[in-house]
Amino acid sequence: MSMANAATAPLLTSSQDAEPAKEPSIDDVIEMYIGATGALQLLKAIFLTFAWAFDAQQVFISAFMDAEPRWHCLNASTGNSSCSPGAASPCALPPGSWAWDRPAEASVVSEWTLNCTGPALVSLPASSFFAGCLAGGFLLTTLADSLLGRKKMLLVSLVSTSIAGVLTAFAPNVWAYAALRLVAGFFRSMVGTCTLVLSTEIVGKRCRSAVNVAGFFSFAVGFLSLPALAYAFRDASWRNMYLWTSVPCLFYSVLVYFLVQESPRWLLVRGRKKAALQQIMSLNGSCTTARFTMLDACVVREDNAGASGEGVFAALQVMWERK
Repeated sequence: MSMANAATAPLLTSSQDAEPAKEPSIDDVIEMYIGATGALQLLKAIFLTFAWAFDAQQVFISAFMDAEPRWHCLNASTGNSSCSPGAASPCALPPGSWAWDRPAEASVVSEWTLNCTGPALVSLPASSFFAGCLAGGFLLTTLADSLLGRKKMLLVSLVSTSIAGVLTAFAPNVWAYAALRLVAGFFRSMVGTCTLVLSTEIVGKRCRSAVNVAGFFSFAVGFLSLPALAYAFRDASWRNMYLWTSVPCLFYSVLVYFLVQESPRWLLVRGRKKAALQQIMSLNGSCTTARFTMLDACVVREDNAGASGEGVFAALQVMWERK
């Protein structure tokens, strides 16, 4: 038995020595400090996901405001032969022989008679919006990882989208309307991404699935609010819809500025350890600075690993260099 023990002991020792202790990463250290998500911390993350509701309103509002309303023939009971209710479009009918079912200012199409100018002009505002989303998603995503961070980029996106929405309510023609929709789409492109990243980075892994579900729930609420608003303003100007979806977003941005913290992970990656400590302590009040001794080595490793990738386009450089 002694020979067996002597033979097995070196094997066990060498097997344990062959696996050195793994150094904790920034994600491991942050999870250690804010993983025990408190109720207030979770409420802040859920409150942050409300930004998805305003994002959904901007995405789908054109389905209601740019829709062609129904029309009817005038004096149909008197046998007016100049108007046929079965006509595909009222553009070929004599003026005064037909009218919209609702007031002309209820829709962009009816106010500016875009239905008679061709489908290209009717779809121009929606096309401009999604073109802006494409450009903004490519250009603004680098700012969220480098200069501005998650919170500032989210605030810039929300405020700019809201201002563009308010100005859209005063658009004098379809060209100004399409240009403002382009601006709204450009800045709106980062709302969903920054909200998702920031809300999940301020809570522990245990609560991230709940925060993600809250985000998609808020997006659905924002989409479902549009039919209710459209019904409430069915006989009013379409400009009211843009005011009622943009002004509340401005007030929400003010609350985000005062109530939501920046991502501690982004602060650590950028080498701002002192600010990261303050944010972690504000998220988890039970922590003290004496417990953050492991952050120094993590910040040094991150600085050395990212020394060659500093700048606005550091994230694109990393993606390009990976296989």
